[in-house]
Amino acid sequence: MLRRGILLLLALATVSCSGGRVAVTLDHTSIRVIDHATLFPESPDPHPDRPSRQVLQLNISSQTDLLKYFGDRHTQLQVRCSVDGNTNGRAYNGFAIGPIPEGKGAIPHRYTIYSFIGLEADEAQYENGKPASTLNLKADRFQALKCHLIGVQKAPVPFPRSNDFVVSASTFHELLRGASKR
Repeated sequence: MLRRGILLLLALATVSCSGGRVAVTLDHTSIRVIDHATLFPESPDPHPDRPSRQVLQLNISSQTDLLKYFGDRHTQLQVRCSVDGNTNGRAYNGFAIGPIPEGKGAIPHRYTIYSFIGLEADEAQYENGKPASTLNLKADRFQALKCHLIGVQKAPVPFPRSNDFVVSASTFHELLRGASKR
């Protein structure tokens, strides 16, 4: 019985490791103003004149066709972003849209991600169905912004994911200064 249990644990560990990581390179970052219809193209919005929003645009590339890779594993591809090293010590997550392919067939495969919509992050802790607080990336202090791709499906199957791609606070503030000069 003990031997069977150990073999089962080894098998699960092997399967968990096979979830693996997909290599992604952060090629370019910028702060852009993007219109609501581009950010939410499938939204049945009764107010088409919603304001444009500032976002941290991440341009990534991969030797792997990310949409095919995650699709072949029957997973829903999501971008997960977080804030590292903020001064209040709370955990914050950033909303992200993408990855949006920038063409077909070319290797490396290139994608755009719109992250930290409104240049804000929401606290991971919720109160009354809403984030307990919001972190204003333009004003509040932090060390870095991190994102990765993950393929989500029902547990206990391991979720394939990418490596983290990181924008330091100093790079973010340089981008912010450059965006305000335009």
